[in-house]
Amino acid sequence: NLGDGEASCIACALQRKGIVVTDDRMARSTCKERAIAVTGTLGILKAAYLDGILQIEEADTMLKQMVDYGFYSPVQKISDTL
Repeated sequence: NLGDGEASCIACALQRKGIVVTDDRMARSTCKERAIAVTGTLGILKAAYLDGILQIEEADTMLKQMVDYGFYSPVQKISDTL
């Protein structure tokens, strides 16, 4: 029951040994079943901090703004994942 976009990303990642970036639960589950690397919004914000692209305060602020606009997050701050 994946959408066309998720299915295409998974097929491409499987073929090219890539990483799928999604927050969709079914797509993430499908990736895990097929041993495809997967990350989501939180992983991208964390990587941006770890790579020096964002300061931790900026990543935390971005996440807060996303939550304020309806994004579901299991954590309140990216700094909570470090």
